[in-house]
Amino acid sequence: MTGSKSGREFYAGLLEALTHVMGTAKGYLRDHGPMVAMLSTQLGTEMGLSRKDCAGLFFASVLSDMGMVGLAEDAWENPVPELSPEVRARVELHPERSEERVEQIPHLEGLAPLVRHHHEWWDGSGYPDALEGEAIPLGAQILRLADTVTALGQQRPHRPALGADAITEIIARGTGTEFGPDVAKT
Repeated sequence: MTGSKSGREFYAGLLEALTHVMGTAKGYLRDHGPMVAMLSTQLGTEMGLSRKDCAGLFFASVLSDMGMVGLAEDAWENPVPELSPEVRARVELHPERSEERVEQIPHLEGLAPLVRHHHEWWDGSGYPDALEGEAIPLGAQILRLADTVTALGQQRPHRPALGADAITEIIARGTGTEFGPDVAKT
C-alpha cells in the first residue's frame, strides 16, 4: 500500500490528522513531535536504517507523546525544576497510552514497541518496563535520544533552551546510562 498513490495519500492524511491533534495540545507538545520526528529520522538515516525504518521512526516520533494529551500535558508548564510524585506518575503513563492508540491505527501497529519504549534507559532505569541495553528496540533508542535533544533545545518554564555545547555534554554524560552507546555516538 505504501508504494501506491493511495498509500501515500493515506499516510499524508494520517500525518496531517496527527499533527492537527497534537497541535491542539498545550505547551511544548504542540511542536515537540514534529521536531523529534525530523531528528530521529536524520539519526536513523545516519545509522544506516532503511527508508521504511526511517519512515517508521518518523511516525513513531509524532505518535510517541499522544498519550500525554488530556493526561499530563500540563506537566511541563509548571516552573519547577522537578515534577511532583503525582505529576511524574501521570507522565510515566503516557508511553502505554500512546502505545494503545498506535495499536489501533491500521498499518502502523508495528510501531507500538517504539512508542512504548521511548523512555527506557540503557541502564534499565527508564519506564514503563525497565528494559535495558539491547532489549530496548533500536528505534526506541533513537527516539529516546531525539526526544531528549529536542526537549533540551526547547525553552521550558523552569529553564531556558540549552545550546548545542550543553546538549552535547549532557548526551556524553548519559551515554551508557540513559542512551545506548551506538546511538549516542551518532
